[in-house]
Amino acid sequence: MISYNLKQNTKAKDYLLKSLEVNPTAEPYNHLVLGRIAQIEGDFDKAIQEFTLFKSAPKQDKESLEDAEVLMVQCQNAKIMMAS
Repeated sequence: MISYNLKQNTKAKDYLLKSLEVNPTAEPYNHLVLGRIAQIEGDFDKAIQEFTLFKSAPKQDKESLEDAEVLMVQCQNAKIMMAS
């Protein structure tokens, strides 16, 4: 997460993907961060997929779930805007 916080998205993405390879259910928050990175990269479908995985994981705090929902709506709106 430090790489993401330092705006080193490529490095953070690599670490998070490796982490999920080792244990796909270890840390659901990984999906939230991967979704944010995908959103920054303009890959809105991937971002929505990651946010959905995060939201479906058990025991998420209310604030993070709300964040994921807002980010999903932003991605859906961006897809609509890009299409027109």
